[in-house]
Amino acid sequence: MSLRYLYKGTEFELSEKHSSDGRPYFEVADLISYVEEIIVPSMVNGYEVKGLRFLTDGVFNDRELQDRQFKGVRKLVIPPGMRIYRLSNRNFPDIEEIVFEGEHYDYEFKDGMLFDQYGKRLLLTFKNGMSSREIKIPKTVNILSSGAFKDTTVSRIVFSNPWIEVEGNPFEGSRWYKKHRQSEDTIYVGNMVFRQFNSDELTLDPSISRISPDCFKHNCPEEITTHFIPPSNIIKELNKGGCTKIRITSDCEIPWDVMRGWERLREIRLASHAKYFDKDGVVFDRRNDELIFYPPGRSDEDYTVPDGITSIGAKSFYGHKYLKKVVIGKNVIRIMSAAFMNCSALENVQMHNSKVAELCDAGVFNDGGVFEGCERLRKISLPVTLRHIGSRAFYKTGLTGLIKLKDGIRSIGMYAFSKSSLTKVNLPRTLEIISPGAFADLGISKRLCISVFEGCTYGLFEAVEYPSYGALLEYESVKWQAADITFLDMSGASVYVFRIPQSLNKGYEQIMESAITGCTLNREKYLKCFEGFKDKQEKISIALNIIDENGDLDGICETFIRQSSVEIAETYISENKEDTLVDFLKRGYMTAEDMRTVLRKCNDKGLSLASAYILHYMSSRPNGVDNVLTI
Repeated sequence: MSLRYLYKGTEFELSEKHSSDGRPYFEVADLISYVEEIIVPSMVNGYEVKGLRFLTDGVFNDRELQDRQFKGVRKLVIPPGMRIYRLSNRNFPDIEEIVFEGEHYDYEFKDGMLFDQYGKRLLLTFKNGMSSREIKIPKTVNILSSGAFKDTTVSRIVFSNPWIEVEGNPFEGSRWYKKHRQSEDTIYVGNMVFRQFNSDELTLDPSISRISPDCFKHNCPEEITTHFIPPSNIIKELNKGGCTKIRITSDCEIPWDVMRGWERLREIRLASHAKYFDKDGVVFDRRNDELIFYPPGRSDEDYTVPDGITSIGAKSFYGHKYLKKVVIGKNVIRIMSAAFMNCSALENVQMHNSKVAELCDAGVFNDGGVFEGCERLRKISLPVTLRHIGSRAFYKTGLTGLIKLKDGIRSIGMYAFSKSSLTKVNLPRTLEIISPGAFADLGISKRLCISVFEGCTYGLFEAVEYPSYGALLEYESVKWQAADITFLDMSGASVYVFRIPQSLNKGYEQIMESAITGCTLNREKYLKCFEGFKDKQEKISIALNIIDENGDLDGICETFIRQSSVEIAETYISENKEDTLVDFLKRGYMTAEDMRTVLRKCNDKGLSLASAYILHYMSSRPNGVDNVLTI
């Protein structure tokens, strides 16, 4: 409900409101008629007048401002305790004074400006009826309220406090703001860049130490020259706006983890930094001859590390999306953790001409392996100088098929090749230790083939059979990596094959592990695991292999094969493996009765060669004794 009320020459339009306890009060909503000096009443019809609200609670509206523009008013007198809720500079374009009667603790009017009670927040500017060419904001002010300069005609603003903050855009619609925008100037508020309108370049003066969060709302430069690194939220805006180059003019600290989030950054230029230097926009450490930062926005597909660089720093190429090939320089001796982690396009790394001795372990503070997550990495050439392959170095990479590790390598870290697609691994004769999980989790359906020199097997079992990275040991279900491990003598000749079945029962792992922890295979311990092989076909295959290698201590495997001979033969028959079947029949594990059973199935299947062998076998049995026939 609204009410018109005439008081000391001014007719007010009052809007009725209600407090939280239901008691009514009034707010001034409009002036119907007015004089030069307006005195606002404190009571109307027994109810308090508590506030001025000439504008609605929504966004300032030009039409609404025009309707509530009270020209000619020179003085406004406000009673004690009254609040100013919604007011604009344009409401009173000719105002020269606002007087607060009695003890008023909320506002202060001074030198044509309206402040909060402490003079720290500038609320509105009525400077000389909005006709002043220059406004100097007192040093006590540290906040500019949104709309503080809206629609003012001032052409110059002086910020006495360089650390002044702003809410929204206090200058919207002002002559000062429009002039800078039309000229594509950079707008500064104290020591802060407030708005940037030039889309080419922004150069910060040494007196500038801050950038407004919405500085690049209208335009973002392609290049920024600065003596300090903007905080992460500003870098996000630079990245979003398409800024691709930064030039740093001081020895400031550079937060590389923050810079890695600047995905469009193509180059960093360093004028005279004491610690770092750049070469073609790539950053290096002066003291350590280390490549520190390869900008994530560089679109080159190939890169060669320059001569003279001895180290590639942690996360230096982290998450790069464009590089396909990297050539490691001839003087590089070390590659730090996560150096190439998650490089999604990386396919080929050439380091055979380098002096790299170490691919560092994954860091304890969530730094990953050197090439971890490079899922397209298919080709890599390792140098003869390499001694240590760090933990997770090739975790979850695209390496597939066979990898031959050169002599000279002494240790392989945890999960070094885990989650890759390797099927064959040749380990060097210089190997001293393999850490847990180094070749684990390569795909449970695949059989991994590893060749290893006798005496170089320490840790090999856990390297293959270890829980997936990140899994809790107590909750990890037992899924063994099927593997054939070929032991070699020092000349490289095969001595015997050690098979780890996929179907090993839980509880046998310690026995299996102890069978290969010495310099050679302990066959006796290995055969203790034989009963723990769950899958019948896998057990048969391993038993036949052990027999062929004359490693069947106590005849355990031969007894099992004899007991399973019919089942074995039937499997070959169902798979039409006639040659394999005949080879098995010649081993002499089957009784005459077993032969008759198999003969019927061979005839049904049309396996004539196998049937002929069985018939010859049965006809040649002297006195009913089982014999072996060679044809």
